[in-house]
Amino acid sequence: MKKKTTGKKTGKPVKTAKKTAKKPVRKKAATKVRKKAAKPSSKKLPKKNLNYFRDKLLLLRVSITENMNHFQKTALYHSQKDSSGDLSGYGIHQADSATDAFDIDFSLGLATSSQEILHEIDEALERIDNGTYGFSELSGKFIGKKRLNAVPHARFTKDEQEVFERKKRAGF
Repeated sequence: MKKKTTGKKTGKPVKTAKKTAKKPVRKKAATKVRKKAAKPSSKKLPKKNLNYFRDKLLLLRVSITENMNHFQKTALYHSQKDSSGDLSGYGIHQADSATDAFDIDFSLGLATSSQEILHEIDEALERIDNGTYGFSELSGKFIGKKRLNAVPHARFTKDEQEVFERKKRAGF
């Protein structure tokens, strides 16, 4: 029952506010989030962009191949005598031999890294042909044009790449 009161000066009945009970808010049942397979979005990069990135990848491939050939030639085909210009038959100092060994090892390490990048570039070119270029292999999200310009052979988004690198360093 509601009590009606009258206003002090007017003597007219004043309406009181109804108290309405709020309906209890139901929490939605927790839904399981399934990880989607690395399926690219239905979007595709425009053909103009794909041609731009294909050209960029091919130029990068040529450049890396030339550098790798240079590393291999300097590491494998030059002896201590050739590099020093010493034509005498005297022995080579141990420190010089160690420095040369380090230089050879370093050059071959660079060539190996270059070989890995060439492999990544070849896979990126395949992704262009398959229509999956520009999308993450893990989540299918768009990688982004800025990242693709910086690293045209990128396989993951920036955040996914950081996680991948951390796991790689940890040995997973």
